[in-house]
Formats: sequence, structure tokens, C-alpha cells
Amino acid sequence: MADAVHDVIVIGLGAMGSACLRALAQAGLSVVGIDRHAPPHAHGSTHGETRATRLGVGEGDVYVPLVQRSHAVWRELEAAYGDPLLVQCGFLTIDTSGGAGELHGMGGFLDRTIAVARRAGICHEALGGGAIRDRFPAFAPPDTARGYYEPEGGFVFVERAVSALLADARHAGAAIRTGEAMLSFEATTDAVTVRTDRATYAAHTLVLTAGPWLPALVPALRQHVRLFPQALHWLTPARREAFDPAFCPVYLWLHGSGPEDLFYGFPQVGASGQIKVATEQSSQEDASADPSAPGELTASEALIARHLSGRLTATLRPVRAAGCRYAVTPDGHFIVDRLSDAERVIAVSACSGHGFKHAPAIGEMVAGMIRDHAPAMPDFALDRPALHRPQPHGTILS
Repeated sequence: MADAVHDVIVIGLGAMGSACLRALAQAGLSVVGIDRHAPPHAHGSTHGETRATRLGVGEGDVYVPLVQRSHAVWRELEAAYGDPLLVQCGFLTIDTSGGAGELHGMGGFLDRTIAVARRAGICHEALGGGAIRDRFPAFAPPDTARGYYEPEGGFVFVERAVSALLADARHAGAAIRTGEAMLSFEATTDAVTVRTDRATYAAHTLVLTAGPWLPALVPALRQHVRLFPQALHWLTPARREAFDPAFCPVYLWLHGSGPEDLFYGFPQVGASGQIKVATEQSSQEDASADPSAPGELTASEALIARHLSGRLTATLRPVRAAGCRYAVTPDGHFIVDRLSDAERVIAVSACSGHGFKHAPAIGEMVAGMIRDHAPAMPDFALDRPALHRPQPHGTILS
């Protein structure tokens, strides 16, 4: 028998889950959020100090209003709780791939970004290699490089942002249960029952924001969601002043036509003088949702040798590394939809490496789906054709 009956249960309280919990509570719904860990935490995908944000979202026009609304929410949370969350130090995309650079499965990414920015009226500049070198001393692109600079881009502090979203959810009346793992759920036409390792809950709607744990919770989604381990690297630059946020934006460098021919990074954050840099790998899958243990610093040295040497201007010393998980769909778009065989269950996941910056707006979207019975957006629907095409699989690690 259920311990309590709620309007909504949210499973997983990372970026998407905490944002959904907040929006649902603010909509006046009785809602409980459950997480097997104690968010913000270093499991799954929502950790690592910073996440990039950009208004010129080359992944598609559908994302522009989401990131715009999310920026407004970050500012609202800053005013309410006092901690800085959004740092708009600018976002710079550099392309030395001849225009073929790919991100999140989308080729010609620089031109896609510029086209989205123009259609949406986003303030931006087109820069050549010489202008990039003169303006941003951290980078050494050739004259033939093309650049896109967006002054309103930047980064969000990950752990602070999740803490603020959860605090605001609690303030609006949400109940939060941490250190509690969902074991199973059962959906009928009238309600959903969730069993955890501590209690049993009942609700009108269940929202699964479980990130890389989603395929394990909903086996039918395994055919649509693949898990790729990623590595984050912290490095100390010899020329610290070049990476000061006053002179160094968040950056993405596309230097080849393949999905792994890129890197992205951040300016210095805090007093350590370290910078965070990462790339994306899409050739080795891992069935486990938990991040891999931090790798040896030889992986950071390999990152420097393959991607950063000759492109960043400073000598770089590896300091530490951490792992995270991408839950990826075939077309690089999200899943935000009701399950076809359980209308009272909404899956919100598979953010394909670019979800964090949209989380507050996605939370409000989900609240609207529940409160107003709104349909899923076509780009995020489970019945979209791209989810049902055969997928090429990479090497399975486990």
C-alpha cells in the first residue's frame, strides 16, 4: 500500500529532474522527487563544476527559446539565493575543418550555428583567424579559420545550479527523498505506483528524469538510447592570464570532419588557475550508467597531444580528470514524451551531451504537459522517425 499519494513523482534529481521538480511545485502540484544519491552528486551526467551555454544552438531552432528561458531562470535563482550561477563571458566556436565540423551528430555545425543565430536575431560576430588571435590570446588558429562569437554565451555552475533548483522546489512545496533508489513502477489507466528500497508511492503521473539510468528503468527505450562514457580534464596553463574570463570565452574548436575531431573548454574558474577541457567520444559504448573511475593523467596528456597542442597558446600541465555519461539518441535530440504503453509516465532524458543549458525550460515544458495535458514537442517525441532507424553501434565496453 502506498505511503502517500501525489500528483507527480519525479525519479532522478540531476539537472532535468531538479528543474522538473521546481516547475511542477510552482505549478501548484503535489510532487515528490526521489534520487538514489544526494544531489548534486558526481554520478551520471550532472557534475564537473561548469556546463557551457549558448543561444546560437546549432543543434536546431527548437532549442533557442529553451535556452533563452533558462538564462532568465538562472537569473531569477541568483536573485533568490545569492549565489552566481550564470557567467556570460561569451562563447566562441572556431572551425578549422573547412566547414565540415560535426557536433552531436550534426555536420556543418558552424554554419548551422550562424544560420540559427541569424534567424533568431541573436547578437553574434563572424571572426577570421587573425581577429581571433588578436582578441583572444588563448587561441592560435590559422588565418583560414572561421569563428562565431556570441557575447551572451558562457557557462553555468553545475552543482550550484542544481542546489538552487532543489531549494526553490522545496520552497514551493516539493518533497525530496535522497539516498532512495527506485526498484520498479507499475502504471495503470488510473495511477502510477512506484516502489523504492524504502517505501511505496502512488501518483497520477510519473516523470523519469534518470539520465543514463533510463534504459535500465524502461527496457523498451534501450533501442533508442546509447550510453557513451566521457572524460573531463583539468589542466594548469603556463600563461594563466590568457585564460582569465575577461579575455577567454567558453570555446568549441572543430578541427576535423569526424564526430571526435573537436574539443571544448572553459576559462579559469576560481583561484586555482585551472581550466577544464574535454572532447566527445562516440565510438565506445558502456552499458553501465555510473561514470567510469577517473582515468590516469596519461589520458589528459593524450588530449593535449591530439587536440590542444598548437591550438591553445599555453603549455598545459594535467592536474586531474573525471568521468561522466552521455545518454545519446540517433538524431542527437532529446526524449520528452509519454511512454506509448503507459500514458501516465513521461520520460525526460537522453540529452545527447547538450541538455544542461535547457533544463529549467524543459522543466516548465513538462509541467505544462501535465497541468495542461499538452502533447510532446515533435522534435522530442518518441514516435519521431529518427528514433526508429537502425543505429551503428560502437564497441561495447561492458
